Amino acid sequence: MIAKKDLISVREYYPTDQNFILTTWMRGLYEDNDLFGKIKKRTFFEHYEQIIKFLLARPSAVVQIACLKDDPDVILGYAVMERLLATKEHRLHWVY
Repeated sequence: MIAKKDLISVREYYPTDQNFILTTWMRGLYEDNDLFGKIKKRTFFEHYEQIIKFLLARPSAVVQIACLKDDPDVILGYAVMERLLATKEHRLHWVY
């Protein structure tokens, strides 16, 4: 029997991951949140994309990607966090 730990690994963020993160984060937030869903779709996607890009570009950003061990380009999930320098803790922004 193959264990999950033999199939899945966690890696750091690659710039090529950005489109996947943008798409899944914005869709998830817009479609699954009643508040954001009230905003005009085009307006939400145009503006919120900039917020996510800003968060990803911050020096304190920490993105962990769960992927297939044999093919790290296949993303199974991810977490976007921010390292809080004063306390060495992390603020969680999004999990997919």
